[in-house]
Amino acid sequence: MAIASLTMLVAPAAAAGAVKITAAYYDPVPRGPDPDTNAGRNQEYIVIRNGGTTTMKMAGWVLHDVARLGVTHKFVFPAYGLKPGKSVRVHTGSGTNTATDLYWGETVYVWGDDSDTATLQNKAGTVMSTCSWGITSTVPHYC
Repeated sequence: MAIASLTMLVAPAAAAGAVKITAAYYDPVPRGPDPDTNAGRNQEYIVIRNGGTTTMKMAGWVLHDVARLGVTHKFVFPAYGLKPGKSVRVHTGSGTNTATDLYWGETVYVWGDDSDTATLQNKAGTVMSTCSWGITSTVPHYC
């Protein structure tokens, strides 16, 4: 009986660990429109995938960069469920949220072209996934 109870407690944590950052598109200039536009900022995005078997309710989760000059950019997930086997792109600019694309609404670029680390935390603040790149990395950077 105790083993069954322990399994029930471990299963949600294991399912949450299945949500991972899989790619970073951090330098839109070679791929997209004028970088000083919302369309350009939306060519900058992070891909997050649910490799688990249950829908992850991500409301309150946070995606953030490394602080630069004392500033950390934070995207707080709205009421959103990431279905099993599916991915979502979190775009830097503005747009209309869908099942596959979420929009941060920033008016500046977030991700460093020279280096950065994208960190995904659940609503309790636990780090679920990170993805780092440096000056020698290529876009997209797969994590």
